Amino acid sequence: MEIINLSKFSELAQGYFSFLIDDLGYHIIEDKDGGLYQEIRYEKDNQIVVLNYDMKGNTFHFDVRRKVNGAEPDYGDAINVIPFHNIILESDESVSYEDIQPKYPYFNDALKLNADLTKKYCTPILRGDIWPN
Repeated sequence: MEIINLSKFSELAQGYFSFLIDDLGYHIIEDKDGGLYQEIRYEKDNQIVVLNYDMKGNTFHFDVRRKVNGAEPDYGDAINVIPFHNIILESDESVSYEDIQPKYPYFNDALKLNADLTKKYCTPILRGDIWPN
């Protein structure tokens, strides 16, 4: 298993997810080293994208959050927080949850796969065109 430091996650994630800024008009509002996790937050209009790497659990948590009355919803808000893996797994049966976690086969490969699949399957949500019910 490839272990990676938090600053490397930030560098790689910002590169692989550059389409959020370049193509979709998001901007980074926070890049936080939480000790055992790294979180990059992007914002555009009424949406916030969160890219989180939990080093202790060696897991990725990536989602888009729709603001409610101008405020960010709680993580547990199932209506206004959509994990990217939910959309990816519903859209592509050939992908498993393990495929998009850093354990398979390497951190870098899984991160790039997440970015590629997010761009492929989540762009209408990220543009603000639709919001799943």
